[in-house]
Amino acid sequence: MCIDVDSHAVPRLRKVWTVLRMCDLRPRSIECHRTRRGWHLLIVLTRTLLPSERVALQAVLGSDPWREALNLMRVLSIRKAGAPDFWINRWNLLYRSKAS
Repeated sequence: MCIDVDSHAVPRLRKVWTVLRMCDLRPRSIECHRTRRGWHLLIVLTRTLLPSERVALQAVLGSDPWREALNLMRVLSIRKAGAPDFWINRWNLLYRSKAS
């Protein structure tokens, strides 16, 4: 899972642990990386979630709402006939810098 938090304050992992426990999920690892505008959290879970479940969980965990709206748009378009194969593996990426 990829969480994009636009805040200069360090993300509170207590909230992450609480939400994961509520959903009966266990993290295998959690990484925090500083970015220019905030933080990226990379969370690896011990079980696989559907893309729509990941979008919902990322939003609940405080990921940027616009990012998650775009992720949801891509996930929904994948299900449509004729969706570009490009998005199947790339709908949920975090970038350290903007593409030029």
